[in-house]
Order: sequence, then C-alpha cells, then structure tokens
Amino acid sequence: MKILLVVLVIQSLNLIAFIWFNRTAGIRILALRQQLVVYKRKSKKPMIRNRDPMEEEKVSRILAKKVTGETGQTPNTD
Repeated sequence: MKILLVVLVIQSLNLIAFIWFNRTAGIRILALRQQLVVYKRKSKKPMIRNRDPMEEEKVSRILAKKVTGETGQTPNTD
C-alpha cells in the first residue's frame, strides 16, 4: 500500500513538473484554438448556384456514356 502511495505522489509531482515547464506550449495551443474559433466564425459559407436543369441533364448523359462505354450509335436493325 505504501508503494502505491509513493508511486501516486511521484506521478503527481511529475505531472505538475511537466505542466509547469510546458505551460508556454499550453498557452500557445489555447491561443491557436481561440484563433481557429474566430476564423471559423468569420469565414463565409460558399454560395450555392442554381444550375440549369438542361445543363445537368447533358452532363449526366455524358458521364453515363463514359462509364458504360456507349458510343451513341444505334444498332442496325435491317
């Protein structure tokens, strides 16, 4: 039981020493987090444009032909 208590005290002291010597890094991290929050708040959302439905249909047909490998020719039924 004494060993566990000694280990707990040593670990606590190590943690306190680590925090004390790395406090500038912690302050920098907090400052950067605050700047990121402000940046996210100020950044504008991208505008969504209304596209022409005919344009979307043309693009979807072109993409479908590229995927399936169609040439756009009809079979000869003579």
